[in-house]
Amino acid sequence: MKEKKLVRVAAVQIAPDLASREGTVERVLNAIAEAAGKGAKLVVFPETFVPWYP
Repeated sequence: MKEKKLVRVAAVQIAPDLASREGTVERVLNAIAEAAGKGAKLVVFPETFVPWYP
């Protein structure tokens, strides 16, 4: 029987910086770094999380 592979996933729920797209992106990058530091291989955010999308 084949061994199952586990993948750690992080679902992030943080508030965007509504005054700055760059501020939101910085928050996203910090959340990704934190999740990766805890072993996450996949990090997901709400759809259209970054203000002024696209």
